[in-house]
Amino acid sequence: MRERDSINIGGPRLRPDPSLKNSFRKGGVKLDGSPSNLVLSVDSDTEISGIFDRGATNQDGFYAYYSTSETSGFVKATNAEAVMPGTDNTFKITGLTPLTSYYVKVVAYKGTKESDPVTASAVKTYKYLYVRPAGGSYGLEDGSSYTNAYKGFTDISWAAVVPHTVLWICGTHKEVLQPGSSGTSNEHIIFSGNYTGDQGVIDGENTRTNLVINNGKTYLEFRNLTITKAAGTCSNMTGGTNWFTNCTISTSSDQCVESNTSANVTYDGCTISGATDEAVSGHSNTVITIKNSTVTNSLAVSEVGSASITIEDSIINGYISLGCACTIRRSKIYGKLVGPNYNVSYCLFDFRWATVLAENLTGNPTGGTFDNCTFVGVGNGQILAFGGYTLVYRNCIMYDLYRTYIYTNGTINSNKSNWYSITTLALSSNTDPITGDTKFTNFAAADFTLAADSPCRDVGISLGYTRDLAGNVVPATNIDLGCYQN
Repeated sequence: MRERDSINIGGPRLRPDPSLKNSFRKGGVKLDGSPSNLVLSVDSDTEISGIFDRGATNQDGFYAYYSTSETSGFVKATNAEAVMPGTDNTFKITGLTPLTSYYVKVVAYKGTKESDPVTASAVKTYKYLYVRPAGGSYGLEDGSSYTNAYKGFTDISWAAVVPHTVLWICGTHKEVLQPGSSGTSNEHIIFSGNYTGDQGVIDGENTRTNLVINNGKTYLEFRNLTITKAAGTCSNMTGGTNWFTNCTISTSSDQCVESNTSANVTYDGCTISGATDEAVSGHSNTVITIKNSTVTNSLAVSEVGSASITIEDSIINGYISLGCACTIRRSKIYGKLVGPNYNVSYCLFDFRWATVLAENLTGNPTGGTFDNCTFVGVGNGQILAFGGYTLVYRNCIMYDLYRTYIYTNGTINSNKSNWYSITTLALSSNTDPITGDTKFTNFAAADFTLAADSPCRDVGISLGYTRDLAGNVVPATNIDLGCYQN
């Protein structure tokens, strides 16, 4: 008899239950859903992990399958980290082959029945190589393991350092790192210094210049390294797109970090300090991004001929002097700001501690827009508009500064801002000013959020921002002045 979608043999017509789509029965009990939204990540050269939404609620558990083919050859992962009871939604698959792409699918199961699978795009395991300081003896010295590490940077076989390689820099190296390979836009080469128990350090001993030089190589990531004591520059990036992540870069007789010739460099989670000249320097059409970082130097950030600089979620202790376009978001600035083209939002400019650094901490922005910024001082901060430049302040707080000053043909426009206790105030325009004591929560303790009775609460104009300096959500209405939404 040919199969039909219903059966009627001397009784009422029976049809499939549409609620059973994507569900299964075992022993009369329905498996009531399937997992979804699988996200994979690469953990090492032999491990990948995943997380997903469970979907089903009465399953016995979940299985993870993997294959090097998208359509066939899937094997159930049986290592302990891949065993998932019914309430789990994370897993790790171990024992994989380095530098290999894997497809993964996850199913819910009950008894012997499995749900429809959830899949994700393939991910590729890393290749691991290792380098230890010159002068030691490390087995085969072919870089294949910590025991068989390359003997110093000059011993590295760069032909083996292919895209998607992690080169573990182990121990203290007293030589210059000059990568001889590039990554690709999708598969970078990573130089990592956080090998367990043997932190990676590049030490110039105050005699070597340019401790990390990319020589035009691109798509390189430098992670968790200490780069220090350069007779010249700790890192010098020429061309290419490269990243420094969670690095400590310090003590240089020139710049700590320098970028040249259309380089695109990001510093994320870094601590940069102790340069005789600039801590962060850009030249010749470079693009620089500083985020989640702390830069401390008398001259903290400077450039000559850069294309753009972005600073976000960072702390800058020192003088910022730029001639290019600069965007600063959700950052704390303890120093002068000079330049013709700034776009600044939700930042704190704290001029109270003029003796902390050698540089005199007086505010000196010469052009740009400042939205929801807080400027605080003890009678010692300045806002200066030089000839031909226009400063625009919206939803800002200026508290106990020394003065605003307009040079010939300069302009300072204010909209919905609070200028309180300014010794000498000069504005070109002051639209809808907010008057009265700002009423910070605790000025002495540097708590510049607003007290409940502050006149600066709920009076700002909506400018389309979504987060304040502390990461709080900025609503569409009832905007507070200053860098904190209360």
